[in-house]
Amino acid sequence: MKKTLFSAWLLASLSFACGQGQPSAPAADTLAAASTDTLAPAPSPEHFCSLEDRAKIESLLDSAQAWPDTTSPGRRVASFGMALLATPYIPHTLEGQPSERLVVRADGLDCVTFLESALALSMASRRRPDFDGYLQALAALRYRDGLIDGYPSRLHYFTDWLHDNARRGHLRDITAELGGQPYPNRVDFMSQHPGSYEALADTANLRRVQEVERAISARSYHYIPKDSVRALEAGIRDGDLVIITTNVPGLDASHVGLALWKGPRLHLLHASDASGCVELSAKPLHELLAGYRIQTGIMVARPL
Repeated sequence: MKKTLFSAWLLASLSFACGQGQPSAPAADTLAAASTDTLAPAPSPEHFCSLEDRAKIESLLDSAQAWPDTTSPGRRVASFGMALLATPYIPHTLEGQPSERLVVRADGLDCVTFLESALALSMASRRRPDFDGYLQALAALRYRDGLIDGYPSRLHYFTDWLHDNARRGHLRDITAELGGQPYPNRVDFMSQHPGSYEALADTANLRRVQEVERAISARSYHYIPKDSVRALEAGIRDGDLVIITTNVPGLDASHVGLALWKGPRLHLLHASDASGCVELSAKPLHELLAGYRIQTGIMVARPL
């Protein structure tokens, strides 16, 4: 099924208001083999989650069990993302904990937690479709090597998030394949602005973050400049991860979301601070990028 047809199906068949509803079964991808990966039973990571949020996550996972086994990871991610439409935008949902633990929210999301939630739901639905499976998948995405070891173990910079999750087989960075060019990625924003991060008042945390920043800055990355996005967007599929790069000194990315085709044009499914909720962008992606001077282009990763 072509991506435009699948996008039309998503937009027509999913009816969600204010985050309510369940994901309908996405069309089977006959090119994708059924996943045999499983998440083995393991102790749940220490976490914070309300009973209401847990119930919503379990309901989403239950509904997805009717989907064909051949549904590709990207189409699962897109469908779960659509199931989160209109969820309120709430910034800084991972901060303010007395100690680092896995924060699980479904009542409010920012751009990163929205993307992580959709991807973790997809991973759990294929491997271990219960709440503990979701916790394991979310921790695996959010923390370096999937291990919660204090504030610096969280993947704060999104290029670090991309690198770590690609290394562990959760996704593939396809930016260079699409025609991207080298991205001069030098990060130090957190260590240069420690007053903006409560946990960095601890000098041990600050030193570990500085070590991470040096490692990120030593790696090679690619990006697609925003004036090239329209010409290269045909290679992007529904459910691909879109990382928007920035020219803010010391930062690598300013926003993230999911790719979704609407008719002949590529749009962004994302948690928007401007609209105050998860939305499908009214403008095509390349037009959205053109409206922000600090946004320089995109990186693209494909869920596996």
